[in-house]
Amino acid sequence: MKKVDLHIHTVPTIKDANFTFDMDKMQLYVQTLKLDAIAITNHNLFDKNQFDEIKNKLNITVFPGIEVDLENGHIIVIADADSLDKFDDQCNLLKEKIVDNKSVITYDEFISIFTNYEEYLLVPHYKKKPAMQQSILKKFGKNITCGEVDNIKKFCVLKKQQDDLVPLLSSDVRIKKDLENFPTRFTFLDINDTSLKSIKYALKDKNKVFINESRNDNEFIFTSDGLVASTKLNVIIGKRSSGKTYTLNMIKNTFDTSDVKYIKQFEITEKSGQDKFEKITKVEYEKITNEYISPIANIMPYILEIDLEEDNTKLENYHSSLINRALNSERNDIFSKSSMFNEITFDTKTNNELVELINAIKILLDNDTYKEIIEKT
Repeated sequence: MKKVDLHIHTVPTIKDANFTFDMDKMQLYVQTLKLDAIAITNHNLFDKNQFDEIKNKLNITVFPGIEVDLENGHIIVIADADSLDKFDDQCNLLKEKIVDNKSVITYDEFISIFTNYEEYLLVPHYKKKPAMQQSILKKFGKNITCGEVDNIKKFCVLKKQQDDLVPLLSSDVRIKKDLENFPTRFTFLDINDTSLKSIKYALKDKNKVFINESRNDNEFIFTSDGLVASTKLNVIIGKRSSGKTYTLNMIKNTFDTSDVKYIKQFEITEKSGQDKFEKITKVEYEKITNEYISPIANIMPYILEIDLEEDNTKLENYHSSLINRALNSERNDIFSKSSMFNEITFDTKTNNELVELINAIKILLDNDTYKEIIEKT
C-alpha cells in the first residue's frame, strides 16, 4: 500500500495568492504525512530547476507535473522523471500560450503540445471546481481513467459508482513557510512500487484506491497525526479540558473552510444576546408546534378530554372482573358435576304371579266343556 499526493503547488502563479515556497516545510510535510510519492503540479508552468532541487532533497518518489487550464476546466498532467527534458519543453510551449489569468487552451492545442499525452497520467478536475467538461473527457477516451475530487465524501460516492471514473483525492496544497495545518487529502494505492506505470495501473481500478491504509472505506484519516474518523456520524466525548475543543479546532484548520460548518459552544447565544435568543427560539417553537398540530387540530378537543388516570382505573377494574369471571366459571363447572342429593335403592318385584292369575281367569272364561258349572259357581 502506497500513500500518494499528486497535486502540490510550489510556485505562486496568477491563479494563486502570492506565497513563498519553503523547502523545510516541504520536507516536514512529506515526513509528517508519511507520503510515498508526490507530484509537483503548478498552474500552467513547470520549474525544472526547482523540481530537481525538491527531488534531490526528498527520499521519496517525486513526479514532474503541471495543472493546465483546458477549456473551462483544469487537468493535471504528470510525467515520468525519465521523460523530464521533453516534458519541460512541452511545458514551456504551454507557458507561451497561457500568459494571463483568462487564457486557456483548447483540446486541439493541448494534444499538439503534449503529443505523447498517452504516456502521461491525466487527472482532470472531476468532482471539484473547475470541473472538466464531459465533452472534453470523451475526446480523451480511455486515456483518462481517474478524476480528482476535493473531499472524502465525494471520494466515497464516486468509488461506489461502478461505471464512473476512479476517484483520486489530493491536497492541492501550497507549500509555504507559514503552513501550519497540513491537509489530510491523499490517496492510498494498492501497489508495490511508486513507478508511474504502477500508479496509472492502480488508477484504473476502484478496488485499488482507498482513503486509509486498512482498506476500510468507512473510515478516513482526518488529522495529520493519523487520527481516524468514521465516514458517517462521529461524536467526541471527554471530560472538561480533555482536548475536545482542541480537536475540533484542528479539524476546522485541517479542512477547507467551504467543507466545514463550525459552531462553537455558546456562539449562537453570545452573538444574538440571551433575550433575543430566547425570543427567537420561542417563536420558532410555537411555529413548529402549530405546524405539527395542524393535521390533528379537528380531533384535539377529543384528545384533551382523555383522562388517562380514569382510563387506567377502568382498565384495572375490567381486568379484575375478567379474572373473577374466569375463576367463577371454573367453580361452576365443578359444581355442575356434583350430585345435588343422595339416591335410595328400591327393591323391585316380578309380576309372574299376576300373569298366571290372569291366564287362569282367561281359561275359565273361554272353557265350553264346563261352562254351565263355571257359570253356576
